[in-house]
Amino acid sequence: MCIRNEMKSHWFDMIDISAGDVATRKKTIKEVGEEIFNFIQDVASGIKQPYSDQYVFHNDMCIFNPAPIT
Repeated sequence: MCIRNEMKSHWFDMIDISAGDVATRKKTIKEVGEEIFNFIQDVASGIKQPYSDQYVFHNDMCIFNPAPIT
């Protein structure tokens, strides 16, 4: 998940959900929350596989990345 639509567009095959639509007012917080909740349910039930599992990415969650985004 990310909070910038530009990042989701750039890494479309690595990021499952973008919450950037809340900032651009295309979606409400409730709609994005439901999208995240439904995605978690689908992953837990085996309906969907997140990109991290598809590509075998297993990194720790990074709240702040000091490296510049290119």
